[in-house]
Amino acid sequence: MNRSKRRIVIFLWVLFISVGCSAKDPVRIGFVGGITGRVADLGIAGRDGVILAVEEKNAHGGINGSAIELIIKDDEQQSDIAVKVDRELIEAGVCAIIGHMTSAMSVAGVPIANENKILLISPTTSTNALSGLDDYFYRVFPNSAQTSTLLADKVFNRFGLRRVSAVIDITNREHTESAFDAFRDRFEALGGKITAVDTFLSGPDISFMKMAEAVVSRNADCIYILANALDSAMLLQQLHKLGSNTQVVSSDWSATDELVHFGGSAAEGLFFMHTLDANSTAPRYLAFSQNFYDRFGRKPGFAACHAYDAAQILFAALEKDPDAAVIRETIHDIGTFNGLQGLIRFDESGDVIRDHFPVRVKNGLFISGE
Repeated sequence: MNRSKRRIVIFLWVLFISVGCSAKDPVRIGFVGGITGRVADLGIAGRDGVILAVEEKNAHGGINGSAIELIIKDDEQQSDIAVKVDRELIEAGVCAIIGHMTSAMSVAGVPIANENKILLISPTTSTNALSGLDDYFYRVFPNSAQTSTLLADKVFNRFGLRRVSAVIDITNREHTESAFDAFRDRFEALGGKITAVDTFLSGPDISFMKMAEAVVSRNADCIYILANALDSAMLLQQLHKLGSNTQVVSSDWSATDELVHFGGSAAEGLFFMHTLDANSTAPRYLAFSQNFYDRFGRKPGFAACHAYDAAQILFAALEKDPDAAVIRETIHDIGTFNGLQGLIRFDESGDVIRDHFPVRVKNGLFISGE
């Protein structure tokens, strides 16, 4: 080998070593939600919101030059699985976990996050059981006390309804019972009455017709459904078949495309208080909506939007201080973040403070502004 060729080989080898040694390790974050089963609509939407956030961030250099590696797990809406996959994510070296997507799974996962001092930031958990705690749990979704109190005010003061019959899925009781308790307390304080409470366990063998017949027999002037989108849609269908014209309100847990897809015309008129303004013209929201549609071929709902916001909050904290051990403190210090539809603010315990919007189903769409 002549001298000039030797110099080229040495130069390329030194360049290879230099590039290899300077490459930064990826920043690993986890996502966990129920992406199979009856609540998969919520989990899939959340997953896709995070995927889009990660892809966009990596396209612009990642976190201070480090690529983001997203590890996705399915909690199957089972508490033991939630604990198992949270441990797997921590063992894989994630610096934080975005999830879970339901209150029941978050309640199961928070002790694991606390034990390992790993931040768990949920896009859609609402249970009051996780409010006001000094722990490693943050959320971009308001607790049930906020949303349900506002709903009770609307039912009593805006609609003039006085007798409410409730139907509650206790599979996710950490959300549904928490939401119902807050609604009941406010509604009764205003002078209203809860005439009956029917509970059920979500599953494929439910007789929604029998459930609907029982609800109609209560002679209430309002029906309050606390269930996932699919089960809510099935119950609405049976109420429609029975000719019920009673006003139905619901928890915003059910506010996904599956509700109007499976509920059809029976879902028309359903009312709830929501954390997403479907009529928003905020530039960030419009850009996200278009990018999400281009990437996944469908419009984003509240779960995708809140998951995207959760990811952006995590990115902002990591850019300010990449030390995973202080992510919780960094988010607290930043305090206020720019979300897709406005500012997102956290209180001392990691609960979010954000706007609510009255929403009704009209012509198969979620329409804000009543």
